[in-house]
Amino acid sequence: MAALRAALDYAENEFNIKRLLLSNDLRTAAGTVFIERLGQIIDIGRSGQIVLQELLNAHLKRIDRDVAGLPLRLFPVNTARGLEGPKIVAVDPKISFGRPIIAGKGVRTLTIVERLDAGEEREVVAADYRLEEHEIDEAILFERAA
Repeated sequence: MAALRAALDYAENEFNIKRLLLSNDLRTAAGTVFIERLGQIIDIGRSGQIVLQELLNAHLKRIDRDVAGLPLRLFPVNTARGLEGPKIVAVDPKISFGRPIIAGKGVRTLTIVERLDAGEEREVVAADYRLEEHEIDEAILFERAA
């Protein structure tokens, strides 16, 4: 809570934003508070350090949006693959109640891993869901990193 208060105070003092929580300039991610000013993303929770906009944009590119710009599905970042990793695991609120799935196949990553952990052969699991080897690998990496 202290970090949030400090961020609000910084925004008011440095940028004359009286009600930051109601502002369209407010952005948040993983416990950090950002504002967008003059085309730059500024981390106001850390004394105004300018955040690398490329990093934020790379994360935002992993979100598919509809024609109106609303988010449709997210391709989570796999720590083993990084931001440029393949978009195989997806989170889509319209499929499987928003649980992680293999994109285009609709099978939950957890289901794949549970079957493998139960002793089923990779080839059998792959055949049941028409999965490629790399899709099974991504499901395992995702579930083990989660």
